[in-house]
Amino acid sequence: MMNNKFTLNRRAIRDSLARHRWRWITAVAVIAAYGAFGFWVAPGIVQAQVVKQLSAVLDRPVRLGEVRVNPFALSVTAENFAVDERDGSTLAGFDSLYLNFSLSSLVRLAWTFKEIRITHPKIALVIDADGRFNLMQLGAARTEAQQK
Repeated sequence: MMNNKFTLNRRAIRDSLARHRWRWITAVAVIAAYGAFGFWVAPGIVQAQVVKQLSAVLDRPVRLGEVRVNPFALSVTAENFAVDERDGSTLAGFDSLYLNFSLSSLVRLAWTFKEIRITHPKIALVIDADGRFNLMQLGAARTEAQQK
């Protein structure tokens, strides 16, 4: 009796899988495409956009090394980030930044984090002849242009 019940359940599962084969194939294909995009395409996009957008906002050269994205863990790791002064010296940066987004980020449509980890942050504070910190000048040209 037990053996027949097991055989019936296996047959029912096999028949169900056969009926819904295209749904399963589609689901696996979507998950594979999501993973491929997240692991191989997204890091290049993130790296290029961070450099482009921050360079424009801060009015300073920005460098960013390797970016790794894990779409299943909802995490991003950025290596060797630096904001440079116009003379080429490093103003601020870090060796590594790890961001692990919370699943609630997807529901709330707002960035919420489970974990943020920065390794070896660096900052070079300089007071200029007018008594202002060099950090106060970040994005100053953009702010002045917006006020005009």
